[in-house]
Formats: sequence, structure tokens, C-alpha cells
Amino acid sequence: MKKQTIIFPHVPKTGGTTIHNQIKDSGLRVYFDYDATPGSGKWIQENCIRRNNECKYLDFSEFDIVFGHFPIERYQRDNYRYVAFVREPYQRFVSQYNYLMSRDEPPGTGPAHVVVQTRKLRSGEFTIIDWARRFGMFKSYELYLSYWPAERFTLIGETSRFGEFAEGFEKLCGVKLDTEIRERKNTSSPYPIAPEDEAQIRTLLKAEYAWYNQLMKR
Repeated sequence: MKKQTIIFPHVPKTGGTTIHNQIKDSGLRVYFDYDATPGSGKWIQENCIRRNNECKYLDFSEFDIVFGHFPIERYQRDNYRYVAFVREPYQRFVSQYNYLMSRDEPPGTGPAHVVVQTRKLRSGEFTIIDWARRFGMFKSYELYLSYWPAERFTLIGETSRFGEFAEGFEKLCGVKLDTEIRERKNTSSPYPIAPEDEAQIRTLLKAEYAWYNQLMKR
């Protein structure tokens, strides 16, 4: 029986860089897809839809894993299995915010939408709520994982329980992940969020929490 291909969307700021770097050197046949990522802007949405349509006609079953920033529905076949890796929604949100505020790259480098976010956040042109609304930060799991029910995933991991995920991943594909390596792990919040903004953010993350809590019950 042909080995099934693992479809593994890398939701930003969940700890996926650690996994990316380890599977890259694992010996597995990995197709990395960071093209036409999902988002809320009109151009970003149209580009993502274009790439999704292209992938309908392509067969990725020769790969062991497809990994990257893509919407999960981009890859759907009977011989594909699906993996999710998530993080507590507010912590994921804060990590994304801190990343943009502290990017080392010069302000004019990187993907255009990231440059815009960084410039407007740092200048104060965007408030944290403005930024989150305009760039889909209140629906990251919807954009990448489409709020699929838990039973559609062969394996589900959570950032704070990386060791459990590593055990499941080894059983699934035979690769042992090093649980001591954690890339870009935020241990503090160098850009504090005002209590009133935090309260509003948590309220606006309501749908993300509802889905995340259901997923974690599995």
C-alpha cells in the first residue's frame, strides 16, 4: 500500500519554524509551500485562490510531507492525511505582534504586506486593533485550518505540549523531533499591550478560542 502524504499547514507563530528546520534535514521528501499565503487583503486573497486552484490539478503523493504557510483546503485527496499544530490564541496573537514590532530587517525589506504592517505599526498609524482587523489576526486558524473538526486530523499538536506532539510525529512518520530546540521562542513581551486592548483582543478572538478549545478536547 502506498504511503500516505502528510499535509501540515504551518500556522504563523505557533512554533512551526522549529519543525520546519528539523524536517528539512530529516531525510523525508518534503515539499515546502510558502507561496500565496492566506490573508484578508484583496490581492492576498486573489493570489491564494489562484494557487489553490492550481494545486487541484497537481498530485503531491510522491512527497512524505507538504509543509508551509498555506490554507489546508489547498491539498485534498483521499491519500492525504492532515496534521495541525496550534497555540493558545492570545499567545499566538502576541507573538505575531511582537515579531512585527521587533523585526531586525530594514523597514523596506520582506513581503510587501509585512512591510506595510511593520511600518504602520511602528509609526503608530495603526493601533494594535487596526492592524489585527486589517490583516486577519483574529482568524488565523480559520485562514490556515478552516476550523476543520478534530476528527479530520491524524495528529494534533499544541505549542505548550511539544513533547507529546513529538512522540506522535515520530510514530506517524518515523522522524524524531528534538524537543530541546525551540526556534524564535518568545519568553517575554517587549511591547506591552494595554489591559483594555487585551480585553478587546480576547473578545475578538472568540471564534478562534471556540475552535481551539474544541480541538484540544480530543
